[in-house]
Amino acid sequence: MKQFKQFTRIGIIFVLISGSLAHFLYNWSEQNSIVGLFTPVNESIWEHMKLLFFPMLLYSLLMIIKFRRNYPCIVSAICFGILVGELLIPFFYYAYTYILGKNIFILDISIFILSIVVAFWLTYKFTLSCRLKSYTYLLCSLMCILFVCFLVFTYHPPDAAIFEEPTISTINSFMLLIPIAMCPPLRCFNHHYVFCYSSIHSFVLLSLPMKCGFHVTRILAAILYPLVRYTAHMGAFLLSASFPSDRQFQALK
Repeated sequence: MKQFKQFTRIGIIFVLISGSLAHFLYNWSEQNSIVGLFTPVNESIWEHMKLLFFPMLLYSLLMIIKFRRNYPCIVSAICFGILVGELLIPFFYYAYTYILGKNIFILDISIFILSIVVAFWLTYKFTLSCRLKSYTYLLCSLMCILFVCFLVFTYHPPDAAIFEEPTISTINSFMLLIPIAMCPPLRCFNHHYVFCYSSIHSFVLLSLPMKCGFHVTRILAAILYPLVRYTAHMGAFLLSASFPSDRQFQALK
């Protein structure tokens, strides 16, 4: 059981890192259609649910291969954990934005982290208790349906709010952990600025002690925010000097 608990903890870190990096894979691959099936192609809430689903599904396959003999209920537990984690992302997002009337970057990050932790915690608990073993086929069926929906709705989304991209003021909501040093040069200055600005936020947030309480994290982030914003604007100024604007580019032609 100790080894299984250790694998669960590693899984949380794996999904957090891989899911965050997956946020940028579609643009890094120059909008490859195959990559877009498994990573977000826009800033909608639905697309960001992929950040938990596919990384955790990949890691769960490894857990099933390793622990299925000793833990026969792991399949149903994993399916249930992933499904609950997927539901938490839109639930908490729409709940707090309805109450506050706006989205807050730190809360968006917290929702992503919380959903991952809850998904793995439920997986661990129900793997040991075996309470969901009789629902294995139902849970696996729901997982398959969700998998197909992610593939189909990537390029053919229904007309619903969860599939719509947010406004410009909320475009940084789900920009997740990636250090500024890893920010690649993009073709458009504005996109480069948004990417780097979000990366700085995420890098500062995830540099804070993991054991800090939520309120302490908010205080520290509030103190560091002016410095982060100043650094982002300075970076934007330098980038604007390095990359020609559209009008300048046309004039050069």
